[in-house]
Amino acid sequence: LTIVFILFLTAACEMGGNQVKITSVSADPDAFASEVILNNYDLRDWNIIVTYSDGETKTVQVTYNMLSLADTAKLSQVGEHDLTFTYEGVSFTHHLKITFPSQEELSALVAEVMEQELVPSETTENFVLPSTRENVNISWSFESSYLTRQGTKAVVTRPSMSSGDEVVILHAEFSIYDYTATRDYQVVIKAMGQEEVDAYLRDVESYFNVPSSVTDALELLFAYEEATINWTSSNSSVILIDNAHRSVTVNPVVAETEVSLSFAITYMGDVYDDFQDIVVRVIPKINVTKAPSVTGLKVEDKVASWNKASGVTNYAVYIGNKQIGTTSSNSFDLSSYLVNNGTYKVGVVSLSGGAYNTDSDMTVITTAVTDGLSYNGTYYNSVNLNLAGAQLKSALRNLITRTHTSIRTYENLKTDLAKSDVLLDNPNKVLLIYSRKAVQAKWSSGGTIWNREHVWAQSIGWFSTSGAGADAHHLRPEDPTVNSTRGNLPFGKVNGGTEAKLSGTNGGGGSNCYYGGGYFEPQDASKGDVARILFYLFVRYSEADRYNVTTIAQSWTLLLQWNELDPVDEWEMNRNDVVESIQGNRNPFIDYPSLASDIWG
Repeated sequence: LTIVFILFLTAACEMGGNQVKITSVSADPDAFASEVILNNYDLRDWNIIVTYSDGETKTVQVTYNMLSLADTAKLSQVGEHDLTFTYEGVSFTHHLKITFPSQEELSALVAEVMEQELVPSETTENFVLPSTRENVNISWSFESSYLTRQGTKAVVTRPSMSSGDEVVILHAEFSIYDYTATRDYQVVIKAMGQEEVDAYLRDVESYFNVPSSVTDALELLFAYEEATINWTSSNSSVILIDNAHRSVTVNPVVAETEVSLSFAITYMGDVYDDFQDIVVRVIPKINVTKAPSVTGLKVEDKVASWNKASGVTNYAVYIGNKQIGTTSSNSFDLSSYLVNNGTYKVGVVSLSGGAYNTDSDMTVITTAVTDGLSYNGTYYNSVNLNLAGAQLKSALRNLITRTHTSIRTYENLKTDLAKSDVLLDNPNKVLLIYSRKAVQAKWSSGGTIWNREHVWAQSIGWFSTSGAGADAHHLRPEDPTVNSTRGNLPFGKVNGGTEAKLSGTNGGGGSNCYYGGGYFEPQDASKGDVARILFYLFVRYSEADRYNVTTIAQSWTLLLQWNELDPVDEWEMNRNDVVESIQGNRNPFIDYPSLASDIWG
């Protein structure tokens, strides 16, 4: 009897419990606006009243998910709109009027931005032209042969010493909604100083490498970076110089003859000729037996190697026309010489040895260095970049931590990323990191167009939305759906897999990113960006020391490969400049990608 009674009560409760339903949903009259100022309100401050069939009510906070995408788009448009809010299948319509801020409010906001010193008053280096500040758009115009524009970067050309400092007037127009104002900024571009010119001329001279004696050939340096060199021979019947065609002819002589070579260096429009003459002895040509030239010369990983020549015990190694050393082995490490991007001429000469009484002809090949764009600033002057391993990591950590002077918040990044990640030719668009899609730069309510992606996923890191979780070098804009698909998957090589799709807000379709096998693989054009962000995080934050690389990526080898596969481009270098202007420090692996191999290679 007891068992039957319990079952009867249970059935009665279940039957009664299913009868309570939502009968209506309405706006809370005490927490629901009918008129607001554009971008000066948050729907989440509003409430709705939910009424149930038993007469009970409850108050619920409004969320953006209660609106359709079409109604969400209306929230950024001035005008009168009917918005439909839906809660658990029950809807109601609310009439909302959205107006511009007053002219007085806009004027005060623009005036505050205009008071800021947005550009340096004097400079010798490139600087950033900010395109927005506190939601105020800024456009720049100027005319000067000493200042050009590349995206958001002002590129400086120093005036010559004789020209003197150059004063450039930058015209800035500030606009927000229908309000505009202007201000002129004066920037003084400092001319080259005497000490700088003297140092540069000494540098040019150091590359001459004119031999003290020749027989039938002579090579002279006619150009170096921004300088040109014009030569004069004291005896043109013996050494004939054609500056226009940059050629030198050495005519045969019967007796040893001394020829004085004078030169003038033209640099930035100024001519410098106060140099001591160079004396070259032209020696009569005699029949000699040359040493055999080397064969099989190649350069791999900045190391030159070749086949040994029979009977030769020493070799001279050249870069361009300059001898950089000698060796008795058949290899030579060039890493301390091939430090900048470019194409180098590498030569090797067999030196006299055994029965040979003269040197061989030079064997020459060319090799290219392409570590991405090169950084030319002074940020790393206090660091010895020739260190390696833990010592280099420690030195870089000290620098990028000490100079990280402006600590950002997660909220700051809504505007920070809208500045740092803009297209070089369109400040109204940002580039999404994984999908590489260009979308509206201005932050949209709820992050429906792009959100702030933690490249090192929060759930497998030591941070939340502060510190490393709000570092502008770490976070990048990304499509919400692609970001959600990536989740906290480590980066790695995906074989087959499924393509991540873009959100409907951004047109849907494929992203060229794949996931599967426990990994997420961005498209090739983003792989270097991802690797360099992770390198930065492992160096900047000591908390990262307790993590193995496999927490966030397949291996160090994979990240180093991605670093080479996708070199630094102008957009990424510009982003580094903008982030430095925001928070004070730089990502060293964008400026010098090869540092990653020096630490983890």
